[in-house]
Amino acid sequence: MEPKSKKILLLAFTSLLFLAGVVIIGWRVVTWSQEGWAGMVFKLSPKYEKIEGEEGAIKITFGSGIVYQIVHGSPAYLAGIQQGDEVLEINGIRASETAELDELAARSKVGDTVIYRIKRGEQELSIPLRLKTPFEDKQLIISISISTFVALSFLLIGFFVCWNKPEDTRALVFYSMSMVAAAYFISGAMMQRNLPHPLGLEYDLPGLINTGTTYRSGGLINVGPAEFVLLVLFAVILLHFALVFHNADEPQPKRLTGENRANREGNDGNSSLAF
Repeated sequence: MEPKSKKILLLAFTSLLFLAGVVIIGWRVVTWSQEGWAGMVFKLSPKYEKIEGEEGAIKITFGSGIVYQIVHGSPAYLAGIQQGDEVLEINGIRASETAELDELAARSKVGDTVIYRIKRGEQELSIPLRLKTPFEDKQLIISISISTFVALSFLLIGFFVCWNKPEDTRALVFYSMSMVAAAYFISGAMMQRNLPHPLGLEYDLPGLINTGTTYRSGGLINVGPAEFVLLVLFAVILLHFALVFHNADEPQPKRLTGENRANREGNDGNSSLAF
């Protein structure tokens, strides 16, 4: 393929990937801006119980949650919730009922009011809290901005390297690697797990795999399916790039044209006669 045709395809593919990233980020921002946000985190303490007759299976229950983080100026801060408060219920749902709370969180939108029943010392309080958009959390904005900047950097660097040397195999492999890295950072920034829980619920189950009502011991990779595929693809292309780069440094035998081959054969014949 001619270098000009390669550049046209390069420009078209890069532009397509850029537009896809803009659409994905824009869609996520619009969707997330409508989600509710309490601006605090309360952590549930898990209780583990072995299940008889099932090796490695563990039943987990939760108690109440303790507030350990409140964002300054957030709905929780303005409502008067304090660090160390014990969250008993939200809208009549016990803090230990994590599935029901997740369903409530999925229905919660900006402007909704939820009632937290908390325990502070010996006193129980019911505190109404009006949810706001999660984009009032500066950490979320910073996280998305950094990931977007890194993705754009990979996109531009890979494009210009391949644009300047369209006939170089190493440039093409480097471009592919850069595009995969850009897609990885875009998908990573837009994963749902980056969004804080609307009601502030958090619980850690390290080393356990959820199998429905029970959890089994095992390792977990903290990436989504799309990110995992991109990581594997990046590793494969990186290996290929290393091999191509290594082979490019080795001297390659020159091809002989018809005239050079005839001259070489003639020289070989003269050498044998002289001998």
